[in-house]
Amino acid sequence: MTSEEDLKEKADILEMILEGHGRSPKQLELTKAFESAAEALEGSLDEAAHSLTEQEMGSEVGRLRALDRQSKRIEASARKVKETGLPVEEGDVTKLLEAGSRLHGRLESLELALEVRRSRARTGLKQSQAAAAIGISESYLSLMENARCRPPSRTVRTRVDSFIQNASSDPHSISSQASGTRKGDDQDKPEAMDWYEGKVKLYLLGEREKSGIAFINEDFSVRGRMLRRLMQAATTLDDEQLSTLIDVALRMSG
Repeated sequence: MTSEEDLKEKADILEMILEGHGRSPKQLELTKAFESAAEALEGSLDEAAHSLTEQEMGSEVGRLRALDRQSKRIEASARKVKETGLPVEEGDVTKLLEAGSRLHGRLESLELALEVRRSRARTGLKQSQAAAAIGISESYLSLMENARCRPPSRTVRTRVDSFIQNASSDPHSISSQASGTRKGDDQDKPEAMDWYEGKVKLYLLGEREKSGIAFINEDFSVRGRMLRRLMQAATTLDDEQLSTLIDVALRMSG
């Protein structure tokens, strides 16, 4: 796995080449430097599928922050090349910038996951209660706490930041509000969940009317058509909507 020293070396080489020392950089040396830097950036991310403990996540955040500092130097060199029109293939520059962007995204996801985990621990809330307090599905919160989703939309991020801030300033207030929510109340279910449930139920009603039969759990042909259509719709959804839809599908097939 790429270390901070590895990335620092790549950043130093790129900056030295671009400084030129009184000569124009050659295409071959620039191309090799860019390819080497992109490879180092791509090797900086741990793609292991296992879930991280809070301690492991904290260590990974520290490691990626150090790498991110060097990545920004490398990306600055890439932008300089684009601005000055130096002899480097556009694809090599793009590959490097995309690798840097993935590193930034992973760091952002881990930092958010760590903040949300610690905030929920301060309040003593279960994951379902915290999800309801934020206004997202429990499955999406689980993805977020394990850094397994893309950065949330601005609206969702605002709600998450508010939860984090309140958990820091007044955790007992959040706990009291959550403990007063009965299971099954509308408060315990994000508004988006109601919307998807309504869509699924309308679809089932339409299938029943078309087929002339009542929908029951054993009617696998109707359920199969429902799930196929839901999966087609899923390709257009973002992470939060998709995880909400999965919740609905699981409950409807239970």
